[in-house]
Amino acid sequence: MTLSERPGSKTTALSEGFLLAALVFGPLAFGCVEEWARASMVILVLAAVVAFPFRRPLFIAPAYQLFVPALLILLTLGILQGVNGRPISDPGSWRPFSASPNATQNALVLWTSYALWAILAPQVFRTLPSVRRLLWTVFLTGTLIAGLGIVQNAQGNRVMYFFRNVRPGRE
Repeated sequence: MTLSERPGSKTTALSEGFLLAALVFGPLAFGCVEEWARASMVILVLAAVVAFPFRRPLFIAPAYQLFVPALLILLTLGILQGVNGRPISDPGSWRPFSASPNATQNALVLWTSYALWAILAPQVFRTLPSVRRLLWTVFLTGTLIAGLGIVQNAQGNRVMYFFRNVRPGRE
C-alpha cells in the first residue's frame, strides 16, 4: 500500500475525526477507567465505524492477517466467559469461566472498541495528510499528558486535572 495525496470522502473524514477524538479522549479521560470515560470512548469508536463508508473491500495489512483471526477467537472466548458465570471448580468447568460476568462483559466491550479502532485505522488513514494528522495528534496528546503530569506533580498531586480530588490513600 502506498500513501497518496488524494483526499478521502466526507464520511471518511468524519470517521477520521471520530478516531482522532477517541485517540485524544482515551488517555485524557482518566485512562478510560471510569464508566463515563469507557462509554464515551466506545461511543466515539462506534460512531467512527458507523460513519465509515464500507463500499470498498477492507485493506488487511500483512501484519494484521493473524491479528484478525486471533481477535475473533478472543471475542468468542470473551462472549463464552460472559455468559458462563460459574467458577472453575464447578462441574462442567471445561468451558471458559468468569468470576464476574459483568466485569468480563465490560472488558469485552472496551477491548472490542480497541480492536475496531486498530482494524479501522488502516482504512481511514490511507492518505499522507491523514497520516500526518494522526502523527501530530499522537505527538500533541502525549505532550499534553506529559505537561499535565509535570504540573500536577509539582502541585503535590492532590487533585487530578486541577478539579477532581484524589481519593485518600491513593497518593
